[in-house]
Amino acid sequence: MKIILFIMAIVTTIFMPIMTPKITMANIPFTMVELRILNKLTGVAENITIKTDNIKNYQELQLQLMACFMTDASDGSPKQAKAFLRIADKGLVKFSGWMFSNAREANFLDHPYYDIWVVSCQ
Repeated sequence: MKIILFIMAIVTTIFMPIMTPKITMANIPFTMVELRILNKLTGVAENITIKTDNIKNYQELQLQLMACFMTDASDGSPKQAKAFLRIADKGLVKFSGWMFSNAREANFLDHPYYDIWVVSCQ
């Protein structure tokens, strides 16, 4: 029994650093997101800030931030904000999912009047 415990201690000591995830900014949640909203009809873009779990009304839209993370740029790549948002139009959910600041084409909100994208997490 002592031999088994000794072997487990050695294996844990050797492999634990490999199995432990590196703590980076991507693992730290932020409490607010900055969004840019483009009105397609008027061409006017506005920035708004939303706190986690709060609902922010913008025109007929209801915007809710569920989570916001920022990637670590230590490897030389640009920082990227990613936010989990729920967007409703007059009470009907039009979007619920992740939006990324560096990949606007991956933001699948299909709205006739507005384009929305993530600027940053704060």
